[in-house]
Amino acid sequence: MRLGRLAEALIVPPAVRELRELVRFRHKLSGLRTGIKAQAHAVLAKNGILPARKDMWGESGSVQFDSLELPGAFDHRLAVFRDLVHYHDEEITRLDRTIHSMCKDDAGYQAVQAFHGVGRVFAAVFAAESQDVHRFDSPQALCSWTGLAPLHRESDGKVHRGRITKQGSRLVRWAAIEAVAC
Repeated sequence: MRLGRLAEALIVPPAVRELRELVRFRHKLSGLRTGIKAQAHAVLAKNGILPARKDMWGESGSVQFDSLELPGAFDHRLAVFRDLVHYHDEEITRLDRTIHSMCKDDAGYQAVQAFHGVGRVFAAVFAAESQDVHRFDSPQALCSWTGLAPLHRESDGKVHRGRITKQGSRLVRWAAIEAVAC
């Protein structure tokens, strides 16, 4: 430590830790909701029913769900799945409002939304996980921190560049890749 060889550690402020917790919880709930929807589609498939709507979870999809005549166990299971999806939707909406109110004055949160494909959700992920981008020496350092930098091995005259390293926050990588895909 006296020689200055010990790397500096970042201690994240409590407000940022709370924001991270909310953003990560929102992501987890979203994944759970997706799994529940897949199980509901499996119930329909077991009964030989094809979804007549592109979005079975909107108003027109509810009409189709209500008109189904399924055996008792399947009907009960589908009703529970519909209730769970509705509950998750409400909770995710509540979290979105809370997260936005915590981030709305953050300059990084607002700046990153200027990029095509980056909305409030992805911006909140970037703001919560990376905190302050000025702590990185360069854009390359930020890219390396997220795990999006390609693997680079060099020995003598041979250079091997491979896939991305995937070191760092999975959530940031997911948000960045999804934003690019939009």
